[in-house]
Amino acid sequence: MTFPPEEYERRLRELRERMAQRELDAVIITDPENLMYLTDYQTTGYSFFQALVVPLEADSVMITRALEESNVVSRTWLEHSRAYPDDGDAILELVSTLRDLRLGDSRVGYERNSYYFPAYQQDRFHDAFGEGLVDCFGIVEAGRIRKSAEEIGVMQLAAYAGRPGWPRDCMRRWPAPRRTTSPPPSPPRCSVLVGSSLRCCRTSPPGRVR
Repeated sequence: MTFPPEEYERRLRELRERMAQRELDAVIITDPENLMYLTDYQTTGYSFFQALVVPLEADSVMITRALEESNVVSRTWLEHSRAYPDDGDAILELVSTLRDLRLGDSRVGYERNSYYFPAYQQDRFHDAFGEGLVDCFGIVEAGRIRKSAEEIGVMQLAAYAGRPGWPRDCMRRWPAPRRTTSPPPSPPRCSVLVGSSLRCCRTSPPGRVR
């Protein structure tokens, strides 16, 4: 996975703290970005319905297409998943999962503004599940705003992945760093155009810059 298990444990713990503050017994996460943030699950098949059910106290469960379940097993920390076939009913699988978790009469949050949970599926979900559904859109993003030391370290390495495109002078001044959890140094401003050439702003001769 992208991060060590402790990083995902922190994210999940802080999510449950926000759930408790909003008096939610569970949340249903459907945005691909938020799924990856919480579990490291990613797929190009996100046009098919997929959801992470996070109860306040029980283990999380992933609802996914049967052909994608290997991603859950091999590339995430999740131990429980419920798969549906291409000719199956993802919404009924979601409702069945909630009931199996004894959340049928609970206060459950879902990402109402999720692009990947369209209105017709939400209508069916409301009809099948009943009362107790609450819009919790943004509850995961609230934890993504502030980056941890692990996240900053990975972001620092990602920033330096573009080093081959820098001017040579900047590459000498800014060698590739070791992986660290300390904040990255401020990068040089290398996007200065002199005429039609890219020049390092530290070494560009005076003149007209556009």
